Amino acid sequence: MPSKKTDQDLAEQIIRKQKEQEQEAKAREMLEAQRQRLEEATERMRAGSPRDAKKAARTYTVQAGDTLGKIAARFYEDGSRWKEIYEANKAQIADPNVIEAGQKLVIP
Repeated sequence: MPSKKTDQDLAEQIIRKQKEQEQEAKAREMLEAQRQRLEEATERMRAGSPRDAKKAARTYTVQAGDTLGKIAARFYEDGSRWKEIYEANKAQIADPNVIEAGQKLVIP
């Protein structure tokens, strides 16, 4: 009889080991899938979306009668966002109340 119990213990031990190996394999698969999704997301963030690139490259040539508020209203539908345009163009705008026709402004 002792040998029968030993055989049963051995069989249970083998089954446990197989289950552990299956669980480890599933965990590795899940980890690899997660790593791949993270890598893809990182690449998308580094590349930026085409929409973001288009926004970053947008410029506007000031027309006679324009103000930063009018320009903000045109691009953002909110004239109070003029400060964003001013901040992006501080190097060429000394006074936000004075912009000149012909100036090329970056529209963030």
